[in-house]
Amino acid sequence: MNPKSSTLHYLICFTFFTFVMISCNNRPSVVINQGKMVSFLTDLHKLDGALSVKGLGATQDRENIYYYNALLLKYGITKDQFDSSLVWYTKNPKKFEKIYVKVLLHLNEEDSVVKKRIMVYEDSIKYAIKRFNLWNKPVKMLLTKDSARTSVDFEIVSTELFSQDIYELKFLHRIAPSDSCLNQRSVFRIHFANGETDSIFTNTHNDSVLRRYKLRLVARYNLKVERLTGSLLGSSTYKGVQNALLDSISLIHEFSPKTHEKMRLELKQLKADSIKIDSLQKIDSLHRRLPHMPRSNKFIHVEKLPKSL
Repeated sequence: MNPKSSTLHYLICFTFFTFVMISCNNRPSVVINQGKMVSFLTDLHKLDGALSVKGLGATQDRENIYYYNALLLKYGITKDQFDSSLVWYTKNPKKFEKIYVKVLLHLNEEDSVVKKRIMVYEDSIKYAIKRFNLWNKPVKMLLTKDSARTSVDFEIVSTELFSQDIYELKFLHRIAPSDSCLNQRSVFRIHFANGETDSIFTNTHNDSVLRRYKLRLVARYNLKVERLTGSLLGSSTYKGVQNALLDSISLIHEFSPKTHEKMRLELKQLKADSIKIDSLQKIDSLHRRLPHMPRSNKFIHVEKLPKSL
């Protein structure tokens, strides 16, 4: 064969083969490119899922059409352009398969991220600071000259009392001038396992003014808390006449469930190691000050209230 004719033959074959390949792979200009198609289909499936969860699965609904139009507008394409692109990719299944492999990959990645966020959210709920009212007595008391009691004392015993927790005693208080008790006061105490006691008190007044009292204590010692005690209405001397009102009484226990859980595990381990719990003095690794705790372990607030209350 003539070298020139052989070269021409190969050139013609190569040109024809290249033309066939271009004809098969050439994407019309109106067809959305693969990268944009992947992103659009990913968002489209997410939108379908969101509408389905809300019970808005019918695409003919006016509200749904608004959402789909907004998605088209986001990508700068029209519905006709998307439909024609879908038809073209359907006729090119290998390209369409590559697109959907990427779409599924993106959806799975986002699903994994959402699940992790849900777990973090559930953990944040589980370990959020909790507030629980420990008060188990009447929330309103009226003491008169006919009352059998001369003071209002209380004691709270619970296995859920831990070191570093916050305990806040709140109540409304009014004493009439006719009340003959002297040196009236309210006291709140925390009792620890080693016999240590931390307390806070405030004087009260027999002037018929209604006041809101708030006494807060942080269990500052790294010791087991045995009980809470106190007196809402106490005095140094009782002369037979009482005229006092107590109302809206509460004893709020503020704590971190996460810290409680760690402390229980530590105590369980100590029991397993045959160490007497009563001799426990410190568990430094578990009794760190929490972010919600005030710098001072004691706080008193007294507020005068309008007579209408």
